[in-house]
Amino acid sequence: MDNYRQVPYHSIVVLIRFFPHAEKLLQEALRLRQQFQADLTIIIIEKREEARVILHELIENLGVRAHTTDIFWEKKPSIKRILEICKQQNVDLLINEVSIQQTIWSKYLQKLSSQDKKTSPNQTTVDSFNRQLLKQAFFSILLLPHLTTKAKIFQRIVTHLSEKPKARSQLVIQKAFHWANAMKASKLYLMKEVNLIGLSMLLSTKTEETSTELVPQKIINEEKDKISRLLAPLEKHKIPVQIEIAPGKIGVDLEQFTKQISANLLVVDLSDFKPSLLSKVLNSQLEYILNNLPSRMLFVHSQD
Repeated sequence: MDNYRQVPYHSIVVLIRFFPHAEKLLQEALRLRQQFQADLTIIIIEKREEARVILHELIENLGVRAHTTDIFWEKKPSIKRILEICKQQNVDLLINEVSIQQTIWSKYLQKLSSQDKKTSPNQTTVDSFNRQLLKQAFFSILLLPHLTTKAKIFQRIVTHLSEKPKARSQLVIQKAFHWANAMKASKLYLMKEVNLIGLSMLLSTKTEETSTELVPQKIINEEKDKISRLLAPLEKHKIPVQIEIAPGKIGVDLEQFTKQISANLLVVDLSDFKPSLLSKVLNSQLEYILNNLPSRMLFVHSQD
C-alpha cells in the first residue's frame, strides 16, 4: 500500500487572528502550501481599519495573492463562520496559531523562576478558541506555537497511538508518514501509553506460569508487535521508525517524551480530543497535552 506517497492535503486554510504575528503565520502557510502543492485560503480576523491597511500591504509584499485561492476578511472570531468558509472551500487542513495563555500554574512557575534559575516558566496552553475548533472540526488542524520567520525543520515527528480500531490507527500513522516524507524528516516515533500495573495484574491471574517480573516486559513486547503489524502495509517507507511504549499516564509521558527528544511535530488523532461518553476518561487524560503543548501539533481527522 503506497497511499502515504499521495498528496495528503489539497485545500489548506490559514487563520490569522493576531495582527503582530500575521507575517510569520502567512510565511509558514505559504511554505506548507508549496510543500503539499495545495490550494490556500486565508481568513483574516481584524476589525481595525488601520490594521487592515497594513495587512493588505503585507499580503502584496509577500506575493500571497499569486498562491491564494481566496481571502476572507472577518471582523470577529466566529467559529460558525469559520466552519462555513471551510466547508465552502472543501478544506482538509486548517493552520492556526496558539495564543500563549498564562494559567495560575504558569504564573506560579514564573514566580519560582525568579528564585530558581533551573525552573522554566515556559508553558503553552491551547486557548479556548482553538479548543472549540478541535471539538467541531471536520478537517485536520495544525496548531503552531512559537512562530518564527525561519523555515521550520520537521526532523523528529512523534505520533501518538491510542486504543483505536486498526484502520483508524493506520490512518494516523499514514498521515504521519505523509509529513515525514514531505518534510524529509530524519525519524518517526510511534508512541503508545499502556497501564502496566492494571494489565500486569490481569495477565498474571490468567497465566500462572509467567513470572511476575517478566509480565511488564511481556506486555511491552506485545504492544510493539501490534504496532509492527500496523506498519506492515507501509513497509516500503524510507523514514526510520522507532516504537516507544510508555508505562505511564496518557498525556504526561507523551508530553515529556516529545520534549525530551526535541520533536518538531506531534501527530494525534483528532477524535481523541472530541467529547464522547465512551472516551471521557481518555479525553480527560489527553487534556494534559492541551495544557502543556510540547511542540507543533497535527490533529488528524478521520475523513482525511
